[in-house]
Amino acid sequence: MGRWHAATASRLGARLVYVADTDLGRARELAERHGSMAVDGIESRPDPDEVDVVHVCAPLAAHVALCRAALARGAHVLVEKPLAASTAETEALYELADEKGRLLCPVHQFSHQRGVRRAMSRLTQIGRPTRVEFNFCSAGGERSNDEALDAIAADILPHPISILQALFPSAALNVAAWSHVRLSPGEWRCWSQIDTTSVTASISMGSRPTCAEMVLRGTQATIEVDLFHGYAISLDGRVSRLDKVGRPFARAAKILGAASHNLARRTLEREPAYPGLRALVSQFYAATMGLAPLPVSSAQAVLVAQHRDAMLATLSRNSRCERRDP
Repeated sequence: MGRWHAATASRLGARLVYVADTDLGRARELAERHGSMAVDGIESRPDPDEVDVVHVCAPLAAHVALCRAALARGAHVLVEKPLAASTAETEALYELADEKGRLLCPVHQFSHQRGVRRAMSRLTQIGRPTRVEFNFCSAGGERSNDEALDAIAADILPHPISILQALFPSAALNVAAWSHVRLSPGEWRCWSQIDTTSVTASISMGSRPTCAEMVLRGTQATIEVDLFHGYAISLDGRVSRLDKVGRPFARAAKILGAASHNLARRTLEREPAYPGLRALVSQFYAATMGLAPLPVSSAQAVLVAQHRDAMLATLSRNSRCERRDP
């Protein structure tokens, strides 16, 4: 992710000053692309006053230490999700950020992409929401052991939760309402509800092709969002024999049109991957200058952490029950 963050920052007009990595060779490789300096850690920066923002793109286990080091040296910090491994660590980092007068923000980019924004703008048109379905199939766990597969699945959890925050900002998503089952390593299914709307999230490390999708169903229409590519289509809820016959063709035509328009726009804007990342980073940079609110508030980030903790706790209880089952 470091190279995507570096490319995004450069595209937005920021100057990449340092690339820090424990593997100095990899740091040099990325630094040379952007005319910057490679160092083997945040503490190795020769001139901390030269840095306004630190992007933390390391594995989750390193997030807390790197964020603390960056905040201590006076930088604002943008962190790949999950921000930390637990709610307690998340809250402690925000306390430190407040103490230092710096901004801290996790990268929940899906809620900032055009497809999700379009779904938000059309929410009133689908009638009463009845179901929100998320489906994530990742290739990130290829050649990984069982523990690593589950860790990657856990790292995906902030995506559906942050999107639900964007879709239903005034609704209460009950932390204690999550149910969660681990079918096998890296194969998870979670479900909950928001008022009368059911929520399901399926995460798979083995299913192919890879995908990241959301389907938002209502009493009058359905919205389908391709989260990998950042576009959405709407399907009206008319019920007739003619509509049933023509629906596959109408849906295919809408996907072709939306995907083609999305590809053309992203090509012109030089956004080859991670739609929503540039919008989030741009807003974060503006927030550091007092020109915009944080793209993800501390309250939102802590709530995501609380939900992730609750889901993982449910998973752990279910796993223990499975082991005791004769």
